[in-house]
Amino acid sequence: MPLKTRLLKKRDIPQCIEMAKYNFGGDEKALREDLEAMFNTETWIQPVFYVIVSKDEIIAMAGYAPDIIDFDCFGVFWVQVKEAYKGQGYGKMIMKHLLKAIKKARKKKDTLLMLACDDEMLKFYKKFAFRKMLTKKDGTLIMARNL
Repeated sequence: MPLKTRLLKKRDIPQCIEMAKYNFGGDEKALREDLEAMFNTETWIQPVFYVIVSKDEIIAMAGYAPDIIDFDCFGVFWVQVKEAYKGQGYGKMIMKHLLKAIKKARKKKDTLLMLACDDEMLKFYKKFAFRKMLTKKDGTLIMARNL
């Protein structure tokens, strides 16, 4: 199956929302706002989302944005793989693409990346040199790495 990694398009938003809702019952309103912010030129800090597509099917997605306070820090978020494609390397593929994109977007060589995840994803992010920084009261892990 021919795969393409590309920037999110507006028409991809419904598929991305469905994927995230299925994966972890995410807040649809928050996800929609994050995804649509990529196309809002009036947003002070625009997130950037990438998707892996096969034909018209979204297989994986991930996003990033510079931190609102420290532009040398980027947040990584909404890293998702469609259930039927998990365990086949698509999460790794989208993360590699995202890290390359952040390297191009950064202003300084020393850049901090941060993300939040649950225990289930700890092993996955460690493969990309993220380290656990703290655990929030709700069990969410905050992880970081230098780029």
